[in-house]
Amino acid sequence: MTKCRKVQRGDDEADLSAVTPLLVASYVLCYTPFVVSELILLGRLDLSAAPDWLRTLSSVMSYLDCGLNPLIYCSHQDFREAGLALLWTNRKPLSEPVLTAITKHEL
Repeated sequence: MTKCRKVQRGDDEADLSAVTPLLVASYVLCYTPFVVSELILLGRLDLSAAPDWLRTLSSVMSYLDCGLNPLIYCSHQDFREAGLALLWTNRKPLSEPVLTAITKHEL
């Protein structure tokens, strides 16, 4: 597992780009069968579809990519902490909404 290194900025933000290569690699790997099946469709003059096994593989791999993304994000500590902070924050809004104007339309 790759460690995330800290970038020296004003408030010591974490460099979250350590996850990006893993996300891009999983995307390319999972969507390659779909691209190949579409290229086969474009290359055939009679517009016949790609083989069934390739279309099935492309469907399975696209679902796999959707399932891998949360696992990749959860494996990175900074993303995990941010997600948990969003879910379990007990903050109240800073102020109540204020109605500033009422327009009455007569029929």
